[in-house]
Amino acid sequence: MLLHLEELAEKKKALQDLETVELYDEAFEEVLPGSQESWGRIIGELRWQCVKAHPKNEDLSLKCFQACLGKDDLEHSKQVILYRRCPYSNYANEVLCRYPTVLRKHFQKAIHTFSGTLQRCFYTR
Repeated sequence: MLLHLEELAEKKKALQDLETVELYDEAFEEVLPGSQESWGRIIGELRWQCVKAHPKNEDLSLKCFQACLGKDDLEHSKQVILYRRCPYSNYANEVLCRYPTVLRKHFQKAIHTFSGTLQRCFYTR
């Protein structure tokens, strides 16, 4: 199963629905619990590809953003914000309003990683 997931992530093939990604996420966690670096490389990439495949689905984007941020996958959470930021100018502000607890928990680490990007996304209207 792990090889299959790595193959999907490397091919950057988008899965058609979030439920499939979440099932892979659960299975991955069972096989490699607590492996955040591998999670970001494999599941984070699958979540990012799912967001790109469904650009108008805001709920899917928010769930993927929250999952990536929750696993300290700052690279893919940043990609979701930047991707959604372009077509939807209020997206970053909506994320702040809907997920303040998640953001507070991870914001300090994230701000050191991509402070300029976050400031531009969150404070530009």
